[in-house]
Amino acid sequence: MSEHVKETSDSGFENDVLQSAQPVLVDFWAAWCAPCRMLAPTVEAVAEKYAASARVMKLNVDDNPSVSQRFGIKGIPTLILFKNGKEEERVVGATSEAAISRMLDKHIGAATARLAQAIRFSPPWWRGYVFVSAAAPVLCPVLNFRISDLRSQI
Repeated sequence: MSEHVKETSDSGFENDVLQSAQPVLVDFWAAWCAPCRMLAPTVEAVAEKYAASARVMKLNVDDNPSVSQRFGIKGIPTLILFKNGKEEERVVGATSEAAISRMLDKHIGAATARLAQAIRFSPPWWRGYVFVSAAAPVLCPVLNFRISDLRSQI
């Protein structure tokens, strides 16, 4: 797996996904599945884009049959977005980065994602500042700022 996409299993699914404070996008896949392999770079790109506001996990359906059965995975690739321990949305089959981003934006809030992206790609000299208002941007210093601290306040 990569820096942004982590692997989960039957034994870790409850902790990694259902008890997560962040929304979690789970990619149900298998090594022999060509569409799954084609979707992998797209899932990686989405994971990098939403790193500050959502988690992206992969679950191999061949190695982890109980979670796959529990969520009724009949075809792969299947992407399921979990929020507060519940399934929010599901996509079956290969899809585009834009479609996955729309799904995430709908459930995590586009403002949070845009703020996280702005902070991640901001010049180093103002990373300690955060926009207080989207209507009238005001910069204010924030010590030891982490996007996870801010997300709970939005």
